[in-house]
Amino acid sequence: MYTNISTSDKLFRLVVSLGLILSVVSGTGPIGAMAYLPIIALYPGLTAATGWDPVIALSKQLREKSAAKPRNARHGQLVTG
Repeated sequence: MYTNISTSDKLFRLVVSLGLILSVVSGTGPIGAMAYLPIIALYPGLTAATGWDPVIALSKQLREKSAAKPRNARHGQLVTG
């Protein structure tokens, strides 16, 4: 299976995800806006479980695409047709 995040990144995401969930579970007052924290925790939790982050994959693809464009060596401007 293809992964694009490291083991330490997986561990960090898992800790963040569990921290967000536990902050709601251990709260003693009214939940209010804190009810959204477990929903937000889904993203780092799922990316930690799968080892693949779509945002990193997209940014890597965009970086490779922009690096493939020819540039004027003197001024760093794009070479046009």
